[in-house]
Amino acid sequence: MKKDNTGTYNSAVPRYIKAFELLDNKCVVLLHHPTAVVHSLNSDKKYYVDYVKGVCNCEDYIYRHESKEGFRCGHILGAQIKAGITPVIKQ
Repeated sequence: MKKDNTGTYNSAVPRYIKAFELLDNKCVVLLHHPTAVVHSLNSDKKYYVDYVKGVCNCEDYIYRHESKEGFRCGHILGAQIKAGITPVIKQ
């Protein structure tokens, strides 16, 4: 479990790691602004992202976004980073 400088677990860390893995593996493709398609690292699935609104059709986002305002999955983070947007997320 990774802890931040306050000694608490930051649940965003694994999503940032995933975002950079997606970018390193060239899985993030920017389409017409503000849309991206992100190819899964582990399967043939594709996820569609609106990187300005911060919306994704993946299970992680669908499951968590309603209970966590400002939630960003790794697909959104990867698309935002590739588009030159500095992602701001909450735990």
